[in-house]
Amino acid sequence: YEFDVAAACSGIRGLVASLVLATVVAMLSLRLVWKRTLMLVSTVPLAICGNVMRLTVVVLVGEAYGQASAEWVHDWFGYVTYLLVNIASLLILAHWLREKPSSKNA
Repeated sequence: YEFDVAAACSGIRGLVASLVLATVVAMLSLRLVWKRTLMLVSTVPLAICGNVMRLTVVVLVGEAYGQASAEWVHDWFGYVTYLLVNIASLLILAHWLREKPSSKNA
């Protein structure tokens, strides 16, 4: 059997969802423009990594358990790996970029 990457699996929808999430997180938790910009720009490589991970899981399951299992993983579980990579990565990046409270004694 063969694995084809269809246009629907290109990750564009995931990229848009990641961009929306990154925009919300950046606007709510970051004040500096360069940090907001970095957060938004980072969505592209994170979306690519998430999509590669999702496709890798599908192919590995297909090689180990057959095409029917790979199709099940693709249909029911494939986006979980993608979402975990993107959401976790964006939240970790936001935590790393957040402004530390100043320790001034008033």
